[in-house]
Amino acid sequence: DLRDETVSFANFSIEELGVVSSTNAEIKDAQPSVFFNPANNTIWVKNLPQKQVVMQLYTLDGKQILVQSTDALIEANIDISAIPSGAYILNLKGARLNYSKLVLSYSNN
Repeated sequence: DLRDETVSFANFSIEELGVVSSTNAEIKDAQPSVFFNPANNTIWVKNLPQKQVVMQLYTLDGKQILVQSTDALIEANIDISAIPSGAYILNLKGARLNYSKLVLSYSNN
């Protein structure tokens, strides 16, 4: 709250920066990010380090219930609206990628 404080702008300046973006090197080093977790209809995956990733969803006893491929770099989504509520393992596989994450699904029904 700045109402009770004096703020001096004598040394204030604004510097113009160029376009800020991620480089391919930063993307390659980034770990995938999975959200929303728990998820209702869609699981989003960000920071995919490469194109051509196979996304697999398994039950906790190892049964594969969903396979989806993507060639989208950076971000992809998985439609889980048809699967029952529960805990699952999401596995992301690619030439330079092998990543697993526990995901939770819930239904509004």
